[in-house]
Amino acid sequence: MKHTPIVPGNARRGPKFDRVERGLEAVLFGSRWLMAPFYLLMVVALACCW
Repeated sequence: MKHTPIVPGNARRGPKFDRVERGLEAVLFGSRWLMAPFYLLMVVALACCW
């Protein structure tokens, strides 16, 4: 019977996966600024109608 060593999840990923993961993180982190004006306008609208 062949024994396969247990390695952490990060050790099995390649550099291509790391590039994709970093790109996805950058997009998600940057996209939060797209929603900031919307939330600000919502607060202003609620303050005006209160």
